[in-house]
Amino acid sequence: MRILFGYGYNTEVLPVYLESAMRANHEVITCGTSVGRPQEIPCTPEASILDIWDYLPDSRKPDLFVWSDSLPVFFPRDVEKLPVPTVAWPQDSTAGRMRRPDYSLLFDRQFIANKFQVQTYSDLGDDSVGWLPAACDPDIHKPHDVEQVWDVCFLGTYMPGLYRSRGKYIERLLELAEKKNLKVYIGNGVYREDMARLYSQSRIVLHICMDRKAASVRVYEALSCKSFLLADYLPDGEIEGFFEDGKHLALFDETNFEEKILHYLAHPEERARIGETGHKEARAHHTYENRVNQILEAVSFKKKGDELIKHRERLREQRNVRSLDGVYGCAYYCQQLSSFAIPYYLNALTTDPLSAHLWYELGLAQAASGDRKLAVESLNKAISLNDRLLIAQSDLSEVLLELGMLEEARQVNQKIFHVLEGGDYEAELGPHYPHGWQWRRVEAVRMIHRGLSGEEFKKQFGEMVKTRAFLHLGQICLSEEDHDEAISYFSKAVSDSVDIDALYGQMADTYWKKGDIKEVIRCLEELRETYGIHINASLNLAHLYHQTGDFKRVLKEAGATLRFFSVLRSLRMSLPSEINDEALNLVKSATDRIFGGPQPTSAPVEV
Repeated sequence: MRILFGYGYNTEVLPVYLESAMRANHEVITCGTSVGRPQEIPCTPEASILDIWDYLPDSRKPDLFVWSDSLPVFFPRDVEKLPVPTVAWPQDSTAGRMRRPDYSLLFDRQFIANKFQVQTYSDLGDDSVGWLPAACDPDIHKPHDVEQVWDVCFLGTYMPGLYRSRGKYIERLLELAEKKNLKVYIGNGVYREDMARLYSQSRIVLHICMDRKAASVRVYEALSCKSFLLADYLPDGEIEGFFEDGKHLALFDETNFEEKILHYLAHPEERARIGETGHKEARAHHTYENRVNQILEAVSFKKKGDELIKHRERLREQRNVRSLDGVYGCAYYCQQLSSFAIPYYLNALTTDPLSAHLWYELGLAQAASGDRKLAVESLNKAISLNDRLLIAQSDLSEVLLELGMLEEARQVNQKIFHVLEGGDYEAELGPHYPHGWQWRRVEAVRMIHRGLSGEEFKKQFGEMVKTRAFLHLGQICLSEEDHDEAISYFSKAVSDSVDIDALYGQMADTYWKKGDIKEVIRCLEELRETYGIHINASLNLAHLYHQTGDFKRVLKEAGATLRFFSVLRSLRMSLPSEINDEALNLVKSATDRIFGGPQPTSAPVEV
């Protein structure tokens, strides 16, 4: 079979493995953007797939088109007009449209990597979307004959708001390592052969998913390397559906995390047996060649040419899709191409000028492109067409604050409370933000990963919007230097949602401006208690304890800052070296005060 495969190439993206697996048994033509190796058909990010089709001679026309998202971005236009079956496999399905499917309106089949999200599409009557998890590449993810020098290894990204459970487990791991003299590796940005070698050097490979819901590609890669994998328990069976606890891998929860690590470190033969069994299972059923075969089995090749195109048109009519321009607009917006999205939204509005959702999304794209005044007009238009679209009002408040239009933002938030009290609103998250407004996106993604639906989702959505309204009102009061009123609003926001670290930061900043050091310390301590690893909170606490003369606590928090700095740097997070220098100076100063005279300074913890 001849497959046209479109994606943005770089050596670290998952579609590279899919391409390799396709080539094992099929002819593959690549198209798209690239960093490094050029694609066979180089393209701009929004090239028309029909131009690519016409470029190919008849002897090389493909039987199937497959697209997968990656970086650099590539998302072709006119996919719905191709005369052959089309498949989309977005790797990060929570990073695009959050509650409504888009790609499934353009492609004949869509596969998503997270099992728990399939039900969202099924609830909307879309049976063209299926679950296709990540996999392993045996040529890359293989065991290496090296000495095991690490007791525990964790690879993965970390953000306090989005990966709260990860932060707490990493902190617990560091405490255990210190107590039991374990050697641990915590990092990110290690790929392909280097990753496989690192896994082979580790007695335990640790998997901590995002919000205890979705398994990552590292599950399959670690097992393929014959590593012993210790993974967190997933309540919906995303791991357990494929692998058995104690047979292919081992599972932990909050109650037995340290116990499981120590048990398996003390039983190398049991680790080796489980690693061997998991390795065989991954190689037998979870390679990228397996995934390619699953794709081909699910795709129907009965219809081609004009018949296939007309079939797609009928399906869109059944779903009352008046124009695909809005779908492309959302797709480009979610691919961080906001300037490309705007003309599509404008075209869609010529067909459907009374669509509140289109006006709303146009406003988001305009704001992301830097034209906030036009964004205000579009968001107001959306609200005038549908005042139940609560997220549009919440996002309008954000844009108004960015423009410094405080009174207008205050009025919008008063309307939000009125709508919430009535209970008649749409629980619609909309697309995520490629730029700015990070905590709102973080909270929305966390809601999705909790698997909420129906009334439970609506209730949580309402709480999120209410928390955001309190935050905005507090920011307005802070700008007006009404510190007491600002603290009142921030306190209400924290009581509604302790999962947003920005709230603690806003409260601490307000107390600082009031000169209430005791309350600043309380806010930062609560932030550390809630999130575990939080380098800014630890560093600020060290400074504050230094001011109050509590030098033992300075050593504790400055030491934590140095340790967290090392951890977060190893996770490839961008951190200024001044953080490390500040913490070292605080350690030196506190040591001088406690022991009298200069003492050797501490060095960052080796991770």
